[in-house]
Amino acid sequence: MASIIANSPETAVSADEADSIDASADRFAQVRQLAAVEMRKRVAAASGELWLQLPQNERQEIKNNLPALILSEPLYAT
Repeated sequence: MASIIANSPETAVSADEADSIDASADRFAQVRQLAAVEMRKRVAAASGELWLQLPQNERQEIKNNLPALILSEPLYAT
């Protein structure tokens, strides 16, 4: 799930498809948000057992990179 949050594209369309850009960006933002919610649920489940099963280096990478990913998320008007 962390990889979905980190690697989901901003848009999946070319510049030639300008009319679709806003819709695609919104769809990928929703995918990233859902992945983040699911990751939060799994981290908290069973007293954090699933989180502790991740190798220490992966947990540290997630902790280091997640704040920057969240802050770089574009804001969309609703």
